[in-house]
Amino acid sequence: MTVSKKVLANIPALCYSLSRECWVFRLPLNKHYQQYNMAKKKQIIPDGTKVKFIKYAEGMPEGDLEAGAMLTVTGYDPEEDLYNVEGKDGIEDSLDSEEFEVLKEKPKAEEKSAEDLESEAEVLEDEAKVLEEEADELLESVVPKFKKTASITAALKEHKGDALDAAYDYAERKEKTVWVLGGILAFIKRNNLHSEVVEENDEGIEVPVYGSDLTGFNQYVKDELGLAPRTADYYVNIYECFSQITTESAIAKVGWTKLRELIPLKEHLTKDNVGDWLKKAKDHTAVELHDYVTEELVSNDTEGSVHGSRQTAKVETFHLAAPEDMATNWRKAFDTAREVIGAEATESACMDHIITEWIAVHNAPEEG
Repeated sequence: MTVSKKVLANIPALCYSLSRECWVFRLPLNKHYQQYNMAKKKQIIPDGTKVKFIKYAEGMPEGDLEAGAMLTVTGYDPEEDLYNVEGKDGIEDSLDSEEFEVLKEKPKAEEKSAEDLESEAEVLEDEAKVLEEEADELLESVVPKFKKTASITAALKEHKGDALDAAYDYAERKEKTVWVLGGILAFIKRNNLHSEVVEENDEGIEVPVYGSDLTGFNQYVKDELGLAPRTADYYVNIYECFSQITTESAIAKVGWTKLRELIPLKEHLTKDNVGDWLKKAKDHTAVELHDYVTEELVSNDTEGSVHGSRQTAKVETFHLAAPEDMATNWRKAFDTAREVIGAEATESACMDHIITEWIAVHNAPEEG
């Protein structure tokens, strides 16, 4: 096809005209494109969302945020496509969505009806009772539950349940009430009742006189009852040991001095063999019973007892001579010891008691 020179000459004018038409058409097109593009950049992450800052994007100006900072989304700038965030310390910044990560919200607890909650509470209560029973059984396997015999129950009833008042009363009756006094003291010790003794301080406020520990108990029996701590310990041990495995009537047939001799066997005494040992105590003197107990402990190779083990259990003999006036003092001391540990106590037992009490007094920590 041949194009005339006239057509060729008009091509520049035609192109200019077309270019103007296209420019005029592009103006509204560009406007609509911008509106479409803005609509695409809408806020995806809502205000109030918790996010964690990762790091600033490369090539972007850095602010004051540190990696790991916890932030809250407070707004969105669609023109810049940036999220406004704020930290707990008040630091504000604008971040791209790639500069932080949205924290996962913890699932909300399922709302339960009152009936469901009541049912769950009953289940938990039943489980708690089972655990409490198991704990009591475990504790009782280690420390047997305190057993109130008839005489202890009667003594407490006589004093309207006041164990401290009963202790004051029975402490004055000495050997005739060793069993009852031992039971009352055991009850006081088990329940830390001695720590309920109070006195007023300088400000008129009642404060405990004795601590709830063993030191407080020992000081209580010494100050309030006039008993040596070692003696009170014998009383308590006799009651705690025999009240668990035999009857009060069986114990009444044996003097407390002989019962004291049996205390080292408390780990070996049971409901099955206690009757044999009580019979042996009735049929023999305290000295003979002491030897039987020593023999039993040695045969069981018992360490840590007052009689020692197979390797340490032996008897040493002391020959002491004294002028008449000194011997008189010794006899008085032995008689005093027998008032505490029993009329049948041997001179060796009296000497052991006197020396032990002397050591306890002189080794006691100074007050103040």
